[in-house]
Amino acid sequence: MAASRGRLQALAIAVLLVMAGWCGPATSQSSPLARFHAQLSALEAGRAEYVTVLQIGDSHTANDHLSGRLRAVLQQRFGDGGRGFLQPGTPFPYFRPYQIDVTQSAGWRTLSSNKSKPDEARFGLAGYVARAEMAGETIAIDLRGSAHAAIEITVNTSQVGGTLTVSADGRRLAAIATRAQAGASVHKLERVALPTTAQRIVLAPAGDGPVEIVGYTLVGAARGIRLASLGFPGAQVGILGRWDWPLVAAEIKALDPALIIVAFGTNEGFAPTERIASGYAAEFERHVAALKLAAPNGDIVIVGPPDASRFPRYCLPPAPPLANLLKLANAALEAPPGQQVRLAVRIGAVASAWASQEPPPDARCVPLASAERARYDVMLVTQDRALCRWHTPAAIPIVREAQRIIAAKLGVSFFDWGALFGGECGADDWTRKGLAHKDRVHLKQEGYARAADRLHDVIMAGYPARTPAPRAAPAVIPPGR
Repeated sequence: MAASRGRLQALAIAVLLVMAGWCGPATSQSSPLARFHAQLSALEAGRAEYVTVLQIGDSHTANDHLSGRLRAVLQQRFGDGGRGFLQPGTPFPYFRPYQIDVTQSAGWRTLSSNKSKPDEARFGLAGYVARAEMAGETIAIDLRGSAHAAIEITVNTSQVGGTLTVSADGRRLAAIATRAQAGASVHKLERVALPTTAQRIVLAPAGDGPVEIVGYTLVGAARGIRLASLGFPGAQVGILGRWDWPLVAAEIKALDPALIIVAFGTNEGFAPTERIASGYAAEFERHVAALKLAAPNGDIVIVGPPDASRFPRYCLPPAPPLANLLKLANAALEAPPGQQVRLAVRIGAVASAWASQEPPPDARCVPLASAERARYDVMLVTQDRALCRWHTPAAIPIVREAQRIIAAKLGVSFFDWGALFGGECGADDWTRKGLAHKDRVHLKQEGYARAADRLHDVIMAGYPARTPAPRAAPAVIPPGR
């Protein structure tokens, strides 16, 4: 079923492209960022109320450090137009969006497209659906002092759908019916005005049937920038093929982004090089082209993957012999109750110690030799000890170069994040400098801030200068970071 749905989504994208006459990067714009800059000019001149930036990517986007810093810098100059479009509820562990706090009660079920076998749902741009039925279940959005004029909520409708209530600071503002009538759309968008003093928005089912939230937009009370960051931990660009593209196209049309930031590539870089070399470029181009078609008034910047390092798991000390663990387990079964607990704790400690083993602290990073690149997939499968060191996976430069070529082909901008690291093994260097985590894949807040500032310089290159303003101070990290 999932594979069939994936083929249908790919066909839908292809049909949309053909209907639009897509044939490449033909454009009358003098710059790949001309539309974005024109909308910024209109905003600064008072001819526009807001400018929307939409970022879609993997875990580098999901943690909101990169996008949070970029949002703060842009809003410092152009104004805070609101938090913008958000994924519903708390769609994955450690979901900590900047500028707001979101919590949901246990009765909400999160349906995800970020799986090899996605849940059964109609997924929009957010890639997740929040579903609940019982009265008393809540999604609470705390605005942390910011002023918003409205919340725009997209819901799926069905023949058995119930009512979604919207409240602010304890006062009910609206009841959104999600039960479909004959011939009705499978989704709808409802705008609910908010008191500008509102600080806590609560979404809850009324208890008369299930409700499904596809996503929502927080509309600021002032003119300025809205930057939506839609991240998917562990995802590759193929996740876009699991979404309902008529719904995605409608959502993008409603958002009307002036700029779309596409930031995938790290997880593809850890994939087998054979798979990346054989079909990745065509898949990536198809999805970027679909986004470009859906946002005719905006521009696109492709963010190439940053450097990252791998230390193969097979290079770590071997797991404790299975016979030893079985011996401990049998002893626990035969022991008195008090000893059973102690033996169970010991078994867990042994297993946990092995699972959490890390490379030696003195292990250095050495780039792959040309012969190692040519045989990389085979070396991993055969557990070749020559790879027992930190190194940049062979597919990362392949992915980065494919994205660079596609950006030029489609006439969109390309940001070489990898160049910020100074080449391969840069992630290892950043880790030793305290800018990246010990996995040598994810950055710390200062590392993401450096990347965001460089990305800001790229997307603003050629925009009319004014008296330079200081960089925005890093946003306060939400609790739990």
